[in-house]
Amino acid sequence: MRRTINLSLFFFVTLYLAASPQLFYSRLEFMPEKYDSAKYAAKSDVKSKDVYIPVLKGTKLHAWYFQVPRSDYTVIMHHGQGHNISWFRPSAEVFARAGASVLLYDYEGFGLSEGSPSNLAMRRDAEACYWYVRKNLGVAPEHIVQCGISLGTGAASDIAARQPCGGVMLVSPYLRLSKVGKHINPFFHLYPDSAFPQPDLGSEELVSKRAVPICIIHGDNDPILPVSDADKLYELAQGPKNTFACRMDVTSVVLVPVPRRSAKSGLQS
Repeated sequence: MRRTINLSLFFFVTLYLAASPQLFYSRLEFMPEKYDSAKYAAKSDVKSKDVYIPVLKGTKLHAWYFQVPRSDYTVIMHHGQGHNISWFRPSAEVFARAGASVLLYDYEGFGLSEGSPSNLAMRRDAEACYWYVRKNLGVAPEHIVQCGISLGTGAASDIAARQPCGGVMLVSPYLRLSKVGKHINPFFHLYPDSAFPQPDLGSEELVSKRAVPICIIHGDNDPILPVSDADKLYELAQGPKNTFACRMDVTSVVLVPVPRRSAKSGLQS
């Protein structure tokens, strides 16, 4: 009986360690897409230029800079999981057509960017892009808008919590990456937040600490990032705020407003 108990304990401890978020979740978090010449060469009437941003010694990020003459704002776009900047170009063009300059960059290990992705790398990538816009492009903090999409809302919120900016736009945000992991896989509830890849990026810290103007856009039927996170962020936000519930047409990357959910949620059309 004692041997059976010991073997059972050994099995469950081994399973617990083997399925640790540090080993398992980190592999599914980024899924970077490499450079594809055909996708990068797609024609567009909105012009951009290639820029390379140093992060570490010998490591550079690749980005597209959409310069709009006499623009009042420059948007730094932190994109989502699994794709590279070629997929998110239409989203950047929306801002450019609205009159804002845009810096759309790839994280380390994505597209033409060097290095390997990680939570820590994502933090320093956002920091490097912020200071590139400040120093190289000469944009004042109050004229910088941090825009995050899905995974990128963690990077956008993290840098906005540490460096001043004019506003933040979050498309499909989440409170913390550890919370996302537990939502996707209930087994992860057995692990403390510290067992997940660190830093545990998300938007919760930003809205809890900084009264920055914020706009939240979230799909009302998102299967991965629950809209309840957007509701919570709206409640916590201390500065000027607005929240929209939307349906997303992924074929054309268009956000289509849907009717107001409820007065309690704060989501509006």
